[in-house]
Amino acid sequence: MKSYTSVLFDLDGTISRSAPGIIRSLQYGLDGIGIHETDPSRLTRFIGPPLNVELRAAYGLPAEQIEKVISRFRERYETEGIFECELYPGIADVVRDCAAAGLRLAVASSKPEPHVQTLMRHFGIAACFAVISGSRIEDELDNRTGADNKDRVIAKTLSRLGSHALPAVMVGDTKYDILGAHHNGLDSIAVTYGYGSREELREAGPTFTAGSAADLRALLLRGE
Repeated sequence: MKSYTSVLFDLDGTISRSAPGIIRSLQYGLDGIGIHETDPSRLTRFIGPPLNVELRAAYGLPAEQIEKVISRFRERYETEGIFECELYPGIADVVRDCAAAGLRLAVASSKPEPHVQTLMRHFGIAACFAVISGSRIEDELDNRTGADNKDRVIAKTLSRLGSHALPAVMVGDTKYDILGAHHNGLDSIAVTYGYGSREELREAGPTFTAGSAADLRALLLRGE
């Protein structure tokens, strides 16, 4: 494995086990338009991608209903759901060890940027990251994010890292992370402990695969 200057991390499903807060907040949002999802496993597909994209794909909702669901989702998520999560075992050590080894670290998440920053501070690892990037909350609320959202977040993150960002690698748990890396000319590491299926990750074509935080550390800090 070649050496990298920078490592970009996805958040949900890569750093944070965030399903409980997202799913409960989405259930609250869907209740508002008469969709009552009682099986949490049916909603894991919404962890990672832009909500409006998945709501349209899953339910065929018109724009006005999508906006209502997202508005109610935010109502609960921003007061309760955001903290109904935890770090994956060992991931904080991976982050700290990578930073100590001199790698430039960044978060590149499709989650709205203010939420990403809040969670990095909550987890106590914000200082390890040179850049913390997310999407524009206004775009999701106004139904303007698309399937290419991750491509744009990664591009923004690389720009913020500056001229010495490359070579860089993207670490994530869904096809959007891997395809976003491809779009921006980056290598990628697919983590299989998150929310993306092994099949979707395999089809997306990651450069490497990691099944645990220990595997990820071994890939990023080979020789350390």
